[in-house]
Formats: sequence, C-alpha cells, structure tokens
Amino acid sequence: MFFSDLGWRVLNGAKPTEDFGHFYGGVIAQYIAWAFQIFGTGVKSIDYAFVMMLATACALAALVAWRRLSLFTMVALCMILFAALLARVPLEELTAVQRPAATHAFIYNRFAAGLAAILTLFALIPARDSRSELLAAFICGAFAYLIVLIKPTFVPFVPAFLASLALRARWQSCFIASLGLVAGLLILDPGADRALAAFAYGVASAGGNTTIPNMIMKTAAVFFVQPLTMLSIFAVGAVLVFDRRAGTVQFLLAGLALTIGYAGMTTTMGWHGDVGQQALPFMAALCLAGYEWGRHGADRLNDQLCYLRITAACVVMAFSLPQLVQTCLSGALAVRRAPLIQMTGTPLDSYLAWSDEFVGADRRPFKQLESLDIQIQAAKAHIAAEKSGNAGLHYVMLIDAVMLLRSVPGIVNRGIAGDMSFFPFIMQAPPINGFPAWLSLAAPELAEGKPLPEGIDLMMIRKVERSAMSLRLLTKMEGRFTRCLGSNFWDLYVRDGTDAAFCGTING
Repeated sequence: MFFSDLGWRVLNGAKPTEDFGHFYGGVIAQYIAWAFQIFGTGVKSIDYAFVMMLATACALAALVAWRRLSLFTMVALCMILFAALLARVPLEELTAVQRPAATHAFIYNRFAAGLAAILTLFALIPARDSRSELLAAFICGAFAYLIVLIKPTFVPFVPAFLASLALRARWQSCFIASLGLVAGLLILDPGADRALAAFAYGVASAGGNTTIPNMIMKTAAVFFVQPLTMLSIFAVGAVLVFDRRAGTVQFLLAGLALTIGYAGMTTTMGWHGDVGQQALPFMAALCLAGYEWGRHGADRLNDQLCYLRITAACVVMAFSLPQLVQTCLSGALAVRRAPLIQMTGTPLDSYLAWSDEFVGADRRPFKQLESLDIQIQAAKAHIAAEKSGNAGLHYVMLIDAVMLLRSVPGIVNRGIAGDMSFFPFIMQAPPINGFPAWLSLAAPELAEGKPLPEGIDLMMIRKVERSAMSLRLLTKMEGRFTRCLGSNFWDLYVRDGTDAAFCGTING
C-alpha cells in the first residue's frame, strides 16, 4: 500500500523529494505512476509496474550479453531477474520461502540487486568486439546512476563498478562508462538534487536508530548466512587460481571490488537489521562470471569448465527455484482466495490481505466469503483476546475504514490523512504531499512543534490498536480537529472550519 500512495502522488504531478519527503530517488514511484497511467489506478497495476521493471532489466541484460555471454549464462541471468523482480517473498526474509506468501515489499532492493548482477557480469567479462563493448559500457554507466537514484545509499556500488573495470585494465570501457554515468546524472537527476535530497531525508528519518557498528555487522552477516554459496564462490576462485591463467589475479581483484561495493548496498537493505537472502543474486552473478572467465579466450579452461558450469547452475537454482516455485504456489493460493475479496468497485478490488490465523467463531480460518458483520465480530473477538497481529484482521479493519469514508459526501475532493498514509489513493482523493509517505515517528513532517499540513480536511484514527503514531497525530490535532464520525474500528475527525454538515454517528 506504501507503493500505491507513492504512485498516486506522482500520477497527480508531485515530484519525489521536491514536493514530498522521500528517502528514495523516485524511480519505483515513477514506474508505478506509469503503470497507473497505462493499466488504471488499482493495486493490480503495481504488479504490472514490476513487470515493467523486469523488462527494463532484461533489456539491459540482453545488451550486456550480446557478443559477451553464453546462452547458458543469459538464461541463468534471466532466472535471477525473474526471481528477484517477480517473486513475492522479500529477499530480506531469510526463511519466508518455506510457505506461500505474497507481498510487494522491498522492490527497490530487488530491482537494484538485479541491475547490480548485470553490471557485475559486464565489469568482469569483456565483449568480443569493441563496438558491443563501448555501447554496453555507456549504457551500463547510465544504469549505475539509476541504481543510485533507486536508493541513494546504494552509491558504494558505483565506484566499485568503475574500479573493477580499471583493475581489469579496461581503460577505454572505464572512461566510456564514466561518461555514461555523467549522462545518466544529467538526464535523470541534474545536479544530483533528488539523490542528495533523498539521502538527507533518509538520514533525518532514521532518527539515530542505526549505528555504524551494527550496520557493519549486519553487512557481514548478509554474506555469511549463506555458507554453502560462499564455499561455492571460494571453490570457483580456487579453481581459477590454481590453473594459473594469465589475468586471473586481476579478475579476482575486480570481483572483490564489486563484492565490497555490493556489500555497501546491503548495509541499508533489510528490515530491522534482518539479513535474509540479499547477497544471493550477486553471488550467483559472481559464479556465472567465473564460468564465463573460464570459457573465454584461447586458453580456456576446458578441463574445469564443466565444474564451473555446474557450480554456477547450482547457485542460480538455489536462489531462483524456491522463489519461483513459491510465487506459483502463492498465485494458486490467490486464485483460491479470490472470492474472499470484498472491496469491489475500489482501487483495492484485486487486493486481499489474509491469514489462516484469522478465524471465525468456530475457531477455523475463513474459507469462503462471509458477511461483513460476521467478519467484524471475529475481528472484535481477536482484539479482545489480544490476537491482533495478523493480516486478516487488518483487512477487515481496512474495509471498515473504506465504508466510513464512503459515507462522506464529496470524499474525492477532500484531503484525507490518518495513521495509514494511503487513504487518498483508496478514495482517489487529492494526495497530501506535506504528509509523510512512510509513517514514522522520526519523519521530519511530524517533528514536534510542526503543524499538520493545511491540505488535510479529514483525519482517520484507529479506535483500537492505537500506536504511538496514532497518539502523535491526536496530539497534533488538538484544538484543530473535531471528532465527526465513528465506525467499528475508526474515528473520523474533521478540521475546524471545514464543511461538516455530514457529521453524525455510523455504527457507533
């Protein structure tokens, strides 16, 4: 839902970091806005935005692979990209592939990881002719800046990418890639204004909760939680070293430089310091590069080539197959649960957040569509029993919020905010750009002493499960907003001086 709010703001003409605070450079928001323009403003369009990102990555992969990579490596690279961009299990969760799940979370990490894998193969393996090499160098340089614009804290990969080309003594490619980097900056973000503003906003939003030692420990753990994959990479490196092929040392040093750069990217990946599988796409790319290095040139490693290929295939499949199989299972589960969707006629008409932990009076999960009254009673029972941490309960609460907002006349013309940031998208109302897209107590927009944006006419606050964010908003509303309507789980407040003839009580 965070992504839907971002796309809705951009679709309505807002610019990330300029018109609203954002700790990313706006690349993902722009893809979602394009998908909204083409396919309509529903949450299903976010899936199409992911497909558009995949198409972008595959086009770059095809350019890099031309007269450079084998068909085997190209197919393996596409598997990595498909798993990274279409899978519904975040790379930030280490064990989530054990069961079906579906989420759009952390796509910015996955998109950047896929692009970094492509640039790694370009940096380590030269093309067989200069024309293909120089064209790919320029485009890859531009994409290196796109990685920065996806998330400014990914900037460590850029110098590592250029250093790897220098270590391989590919001076012309390094120079052309640098030109591409500058061109990407000038075209996508003149003056690096968006990247710098996003970085500054991210630092301000962190609220001092992250320390450098913790970030270093987390970054090291990202790689070492994958011991078998690390062993495979060391084995590939050992094969190349013991063969004593000319240029092997430079190849390995370039790979090390890229590893350090990618490690810098993973420092700010994850949620609450989770390490997950974030290193796997890059590690798979390193294994593929080792195989390609073995097969290139007149002194190709014929005796070891089969081992290098099998190792690369195992690492690629270890990452991609569980992700792709899980995505297929999640798709089947989505088809099975489609009848449970209740918010038809809204942008959420293909959205369902559900959990088998959300049970009815018979203590069994809902398997078929029940009346909203039955689900509301089940939600109240969960809250009374303090069993509130499941997606099914939150889905019922969201339905309740939509019904309350639908009772307000002219809702599509009113500024809406609340302790969820995506109400304007759901109701197709004007976005509130002065309100944080990602609700956090450390958000600069909600700093102590700073008033709420004037564009907010209505404020939605939960009656139950009130968080520190709910309390912060209530404090800021004192003397400026009055309770207007109520539902089972929500209170609707109206700004003083706003037309409030509709005020009353609904469902208590």
